[in-house]
Amino acid sequence: MMALNIKKDSKLKSGVNLIIVQFALYFIPLITIPYVVKTVGIENYGKYAFFQAVMGLLSVLINYGFIQTGVRDISVCKGLREINREFSNIMYCKLLALVLTLILGLGLFIFPKFQEERLLYSYSFLSILVISLDTSFVYQGIEKLKDYVNINLAGTFVVLILLFTTVKRQEDYVLLPVVFSLPRIAASLFSIYFLHYRFSIIANAFSAGGILEKLKSNFNIFATNISAILYTRATQVILGIAAGNEFLGYYVIADQLVFAYSNIQGKVSTVYQPQIAQAFKDDFKDGVLKARENAFIIFLIAIAGFLFTQFFSREILYILYKEHANFSETVLRILSINFVTMHLSYIMGMQILLSLYKDSDILRPSIYAAVLNLTLGSLLIYYFRHIGAAVSVVVIECLICAYFYRKVNGYGITFFDKKLLLRLFNFVISLALILSALKLIYAFLDVSIFVKFPALVVLYGLLILLTLKSLNMVDFKNRKVIVEHVSVNG
Repeated sequence: MMALNIKKDSKLKSGVNLIIVQFALYFIPLITIPYVVKTVGIENYGKYAFFQAVMGLLSVLINYGFIQTGVRDISVCKGLREINREFSNIMYCKLLALVLTLILGLGLFIFPKFQEERLLYSYSFLSILVISLDTSFVYQGIEKLKDYVNINLAGTFVVLILLFTTVKRQEDYVLLPVVFSLPRIAASLFSIYFLHYRFSIIANAFSAGGILEKLKSNFNIFATNISAILYTRATQVILGIAAGNEFLGYYVIADQLVFAYSNIQGKVSTVYQPQIAQAFKDDFKDGVLKARENAFIIFLIAIAGFLFTQFFSREILYILYKEHANFSETVLRILSINFVTMHLSYIMGMQILLSLYKDSDILRPSIYAAVLNLTLGSLLIYYFRHIGAAVSVVVIECLICAYFYRKVNGYGITFFDKKLLLRLFNFVISLALILSALKLIYAFLDVSIFVKFPALVVLYGLLILLTLKSLNMVDFKNRKVIVEHVSVNG
């Protein structure tokens, strides 16, 4: 066993490492989802997605906001003893929540939809265990998230092996929760062992008082997560009940693609989270600078993905799903707006307001969003099915983003001044012109889509880098991100 020796990486080094790994993880859903849809059918895939959405609703008890506050609390600890105390309190809270979640989940067997698919539903509980064993908040708090991601990457490759060897017929859809959860459970267990072996971090301090205090202090974030889950996962549950498994499948196909790309953005943002929390604790101005830099980078990544999706959504879906995704194109275009809004909201809410201990400011918009989704959102889903679900989610995310932007401005934190907005506008126009030209070239090329589309993606990536260089947004030679006219070391 090794003593605690945490040497924090630079933001650039951490970001690059995580992006490389995340690109590998990004391509895995591009392999698994098309294979699953083709093998088990869109309706059976919709059944699997429905019960995963139910588990997502139940998982809010286990998370209890620890994935957000845990990073903050771990990152400001001054030594190993404090880290172990925080880790212990959180893990014991999650164990208690796991028991309550299982009791609630078993109670749903009284409904016919759950009885009809009792085996699939029973296996779906494995995903709850994955969440209860999650230790990402610790790795992120000590700025060693790369280790956690690498461990889970290994588990994900095992998922691929299991998927292609066990899911071969339509009736094998009931095995999907087992295939996707068991390797991740093993990876989570190893991540707990690795924390102990590499950093001497272990949940060895049971304290009833500490657990109660943790539950009390996290209640606002817990309430926020309950509200948030009611306008994210609840959308899929409502869609599955109101429109059926097939339309849920069309929605989830697009949603998973958005989620995969969002993970790349998310890993960039997580590099900053513990540093933003520490910076706001030590120096308000330094916290603002780090938050601005994070928002700037996330916007660049988000707008690049959003514009590409608007121009090439049909090609993206066809190359992955062929005719199985005929009704997912509009949903994908709508949901891609969340590349921008969702991650900016996360920075403002969970990185800035949470670091400033403004928990109540985070709770309020989530409550409004939940009510809006369960009322207006339900009507949109009833009349417009998967399209209505996408519109509901995006409108709510836009409103939340606007709310958070107004709040952080009220605390003296300004993300985008006129000069920066002008530079970002130039970036958007440049990419739009590039994509227009690429669209024309793509249409004239009489080559297989499986050849010209990957080449298009690579070319687009190179042109993005050239654009960033020409607009003086990134100094690649000195490894600096240029926010406005001030260079911030990566």
